[in-house]
Amino acid sequence: MTTFSPSMLGSEKRRHARVDFSRSVNLVAGNRPQGAYPARNLSLSGLDYSLHPSRVTIREIGLSAPSAAFMILPDGRSIVDVLTSPKPALSAAARAQRTDKKSTTHIAIGRVVCQNGRFTFRDRSVVPYYSTTITGISGSITGLSSDEFKKAEVRLKAKLDNQSPISLTGAINPLKKDLF
Repeated sequence: MTTFSPSMLGSEKRRHARVDFSRSVNLVAGNRPQGAYPARNLSLSGLDYSLHPSRVTIREIGLSAPSAAFMILPDGRSIVDVLTSPKPALSAAARAQRTDKKSTTHIAIGRVVCQNGRFTFRDRSVVPYYSTTITGISGSITGLSSDEFKKAEVRLKAKLDNQSPISLTGAINPLKKDLF
């Protein structure tokens, strides 16, 4: 396995026509495996980045058969709560210093295309356990940007439990600095 570090790049601009890879993510909480979440193929095309000024531009991200899950455990905590460690409270001075050091990297992604994705939700805090799956997630998100006032267009279609059709359309800006 090759390890990549941005410090290996130097300060000049780098461009790549296409990057393709296929991996599976294994989720473990404590010593207990929680599942593997594969994406058969992930491709990045039109990758253009610079360290000075700091920016990343990607023409297109393609996801083929990605899979994800969200679980609520029997004690009511989510799997995300278990995997992320609580952060100690920061003093006012530390918060101010941290705010000054926030990244000003500009991020722009022309389009994210998803084909045949799958998302599973499980709630183990109720009896009987509840589980549902959204399958066949296909569509695109166009115009993602870290620009404060730019919104991306969302057009996704899927099926709930492989039966009921779902259509999701709208606008989002998940890359802006202050989400809430």
